[in-house]
Amino acid sequence: MYAHSAQMWNDWTNRYAQQFLDRFDIMFEAKDKNLATLDYYRRYLA
Repeated sequence: MYAHSAQMWNDWTNRYAQQFLDRFDIMFEAKDKNLATLDYYRRYLA
């Protein structure tokens, strides 16, 4: 089993996942899930 990261730190993967947002939801697996989700929104969607 792999440990979860505290945040969604992989910029390349985050940008890659954006191309699927019109068809799929993103599930965040992170220790600080609320903070990771907010950070993702601020960086890539706002």
